[in-house]
Amino acid sequence: MLKERILIIFLALITGLLFSVGAFYLYQKGKAMTPNSVSQNTNPTTPEVSPTLSLLLEVTSPQNEEVVAQKIVQVAGRTSNLATVVILLEDKEQVLAPAADGTFATNINLTDGVNVIEVMAFLPDGKMLSEKRTITYTTEN
Repeated sequence: MLKERILIIFLALITGLLFSVGAFYLYQKGKAMTPNSVSQNTNPTTPEVSPTLSLLLEVTSPQNEEVVAQKIVQVAGRTSNLATVVILLEDKEQVLAPAADGTFATNINLTDGVNVIEVMAFLPDGKMLSEKRTITYTTEN
């Protein structure tokens, strides 16, 4: 009796599997594209190319290794107009948005002695460039 049940279950599974495969085959055959069903595109269009964001960073002032006698110095330069500019000193940071032409400028207060200024530019897609400048502030002649 147990052997008969197992045989009936096995035959039912095989029959169901064959029925499912046959139905799937017929469904796929009906979906197949024929040459008549493919539309001919006589007006090909050129795909639009999105502009890539390029990043540049050029610090025009102050010059590296410059010795200055003024406590306030201007940090200026040029970058992409979509970038965010961050200026880091040992104890301060400033965040700037460049002008439409990509230029930026700000004044910073120096501490006595050697000051390391790092200028960084970040694009919205995560790209980053940085430049470091070492400026020495002294009151000696």
